[in-house]
Amino acid sequence: MFNKRGFFTKNPFDGGIQERALAAQYRGWEQQLAAAYPRTAAVLAELADEYERHAHQEDVRAEQLRLRQ
Repeated sequence: MFNKRGFFTKNPFDGGIQERALAAQYRGWEQQLAAAYPRTAAVLAELADEYERHAHQEDVRAEQLRLRQ
């Protein structure tokens, strides 16, 4: 699922906005499925965690770009 995103573009100064939106989407699905499908919910939680890590990395990268200007 993580690689399903495919090719994408974004403004380098946006930081992790897109990644946070994807993490929120996966968190929503996780919550919907947690009671009936706990293993699937756990996988979705891991995906959301990974997108949140990427969002943080993108925030750091964007801040570094801002400081260089």
